[in-house]
Amino acid sequence: MSIEVSTALTIASGGMMLSSSFFAIHLAASLNPYHRPAAPMIGCLASFLVGLSIATAFFDGSTISAARGALSDAVVSVFSLLPLAFAFVTYQLARISLRKRPEDPLLALLGPLASDE
Repeated sequence: MSIEVSTALTIASGGMMLSSSFFAIHLAASLNPYHRPAAPMIGCLASFLVGLSIATAFFDGSTISAARGALSDAVVSVFSLLPLAFAFVTYQLARISLRKRPEDPLLALLGPLASDE
């Protein structure tokens, strides 16, 4: 069950293109008069182009099919990692829910008003 280097680079380049696309959409959606998005947008474009060039080097065919294949591989690999993330979040929520709350010193100052009687 080993992964080839070309597959790993394809998934990584797809992830780079996917994350730079998400960040560019975030930059465009959160524009305000005090925001200068030129430098981060150039960084997003550069990382997208680097990911695209890596994907094109390993895919046979056109640039569009290379981008589509790399992005689909990245999305599939993210979906394959989701059960681990769900298990981790479930563990953390259970651990936090079963923890005993510490005594609040401010509630002790209220005196008989704070009791549940």
